[in-house]
Amino acid sequence: MVERGCIPFLCKLISQSQDLEICEEAVLVCISMSIGGNILTQNAFLDYLVQEDSDNKFLLTIKGMLVKQFELTKKYLTEKNAKLELINKLRKQNEAKKKR
Repeated sequence: MVERGCIPFLCKLISQSQDLEICEEAVLVCISMSIGGNILTQNAFLDYLVQEDSDNKFLLTIKGMLVKQFELTKKYLTEKNAKLELINKLRKQNEAKKKR
C-alpha cells in the first residue's frame, strides 16, 4: 500500500476533509499501517511531512482532532463527577435520616 502512494493520500485526506468520521477512519488506517514499527510506512510519513506538507496541515489537523476529543472527554468526566458527587451527597443524607 505504501508503494501505491497510500500515505500521501491518507495524509491529504485527513488534512482536507471536513468529515470527522472520515478523518478518524483514515487515522486508524495510518495507525494500522504503522503497527509493528513498519519502517517503510514510517519513512513514507517522514517523506510526506518533510517534502509535501511544509505548512504542517496534517499535524495541525491531528492536533485539532486530539484537542477536540480531550475537550469532549473533559466535559464528559466533569458531568460524570458532578453526578457522582450528587449521588454521594444523597446517600449521606439518606444514611443520616436512618440514624435518627
